[in-house]
Amino acid sequence: MLAASDMVYPEDALEKLLAVETDVAIGIYHKKTYPYRPLLFSGLGKTYIGYPKDKPFPIHSAGMDCAVIRREVFEAMEYPFFAFTEAMGEDIFFCDSLPPGFRMMAHPGVQCGHLSKVIIGAKWATNAKWAVDMLDLDELPLNSFTMKERDSQTPKKSIVPGD
Repeated sequence: MLAASDMVYPEDALEKLLAVETDVAIGIYHKKTYPYRPLLFSGLGKTYIGYPKDKPFPIHSAGMDCAVIRREVFEAMEYPFFAFTEAMGEDIFFCDSLPPGFRMMAHPGVQCGHLSKVIIGAKWATNAKWAVDMLDLDELPLNSFTMKERDSQTPKKSIVPGD
């Protein structure tokens, strides 16, 4: 699974993504800057705003910070698989380079948080007033992540056993 250090993953993310019958399965997360749109695209530059909530659906491209990719995809692609260009980031470069016949789908049941000064998630990003979702970090699942504040303040209580 492709993962990033600024993400919060549901406990069952990997299990759900592996169950999707596709070549590339994507968990959904939002930009961490305004406007907080989901990083899902139906075509180059065409952002999904509303998407199916009940089952995986096909997409053209997406942010790749929560992705499961079948080995056959890499075997069929030319290197480099991920490259940052002036026209696009490495995520979109990968998606745009998928060989014909390979499918990419997003799973609406895998909603990830994107760490910033707050955790940007679907509930927070879709709030009409863009108010901060006052998430209580002590109530997150123990295996989610350790939140260290990015400034000089003392970190909040760790939620990872042993920390």
